[in-house]
Amino acid sequence: MKEHVTNPVADVANTLLSLLCDQARDEGGPETDEFCTRVRSYQLRLYESVALEPETARECIDDCVTYFGRLRTVTLIRTAEFNELIDLLKAALTEITSDNHNFHDRLFRTSDSFKSLTALEDVREIKSQLSRLVREFRQVVIDKQQDEERIAADFSRRVRDLEAKLELARREALTDPLTKIANRAAFDRTLKAWASQKKSFVVGMIDIDHFKAINDAHGHNVGDSALVCAAQWLGEKLRKKDLLARFGGDEFGLLLEGISLPQAGRRFSELLTEFSEKSYLYGTGEDQKTVKFTMSCGLTEYITGDTLMTVLQRADEALYEAKRSRNRACTKPRSVFSGIFKW
Repeated sequence: MKEHVTNPVADVANTLLSLLCDQARDEGGPETDEFCTRVRSYQLRLYESVALEPETARECIDDCVTYFGRLRTVTLIRTAEFNELIDLLKAALTEITSDNHNFHDRLFRTSDSFKSLTALEDVREIKSQLSRLVREFRQVVIDKQQDEERIAADFSRRVRDLEAKLELARREALTDPLTKIANRAAFDRTLKAWASQKKSFVVGMIDIDHFKAINDAHGHNVGDSALVCAAQWLGEKLRKKDLLARFGGDEFGLLLEGISLPQAGRRFSELLTEFSEKSYLYGTGEDQKTVKFTMSCGLTEYITGDTLMTVLQRADEALYEAKRSRNRACTKPRSVFSGIFKW
């Protein structure tokens, strides 16, 4: 069985290829599966051989550049991140293809010096020259190990920095900038993921009652603060496994698992009543003012067989029903009947 020799730069290149494959899946291009299959083949070649052929390295880079060049929906920021990934991969593969040649050249030069010892007749001179050549030989190996460690450490640092930037970009892409909770994109992604599990769960819509009046009476800055207050308060009352997301404007979306629709109706009726009793201060000194507001909530249950559109439509209809008298939670089951909870 062939023994695998670890090359730290090859390990970094493998990590970069995995990152590129993850990014491709995030973008969801039409050729993602085919591209990731090719990436895995390059990773296997890296694993099986310490010295990667230059042709293979060029083929790998060309594949990556061509694939991401076809993703026309990628933003300029994401394109820059992909280019940085590809540049790092190019540098890593260049090191793998060139550094081994340099190493082998030094070894060959040292071995040639060993051959020249046969021309010496003085035993003491042979011993002296042999000791020097052994030291040189060892130093060649040590230098290569140190170079590989230095190069791998530098690549690893750059990869970690890039991973951190990519993770931040992913979080920002799924976060509402004002309230700092999940946004509509995160809600849609989670809703689709939960629906694929073929389990029932509760879907809800919440919005602030008479939000336009708050903006008109107190200004848009206070209106923004009201949205932040509502998001923070609701977030504190929900469980870790629940999802609260801002849809836009004054509307929020809810996803709740492990709770029945009637239980959710009672729970949010209590929460909305508790929320309506609170007052929020803004301003300072003599300019300090109070604002009170309420929220309305519509809830329904996703059941296997629903489409994402139909379940959101039911939740929206339940919210519309709740808004008729404000400050209440209204449920709308899959059937034609709805349950209204008012406390």
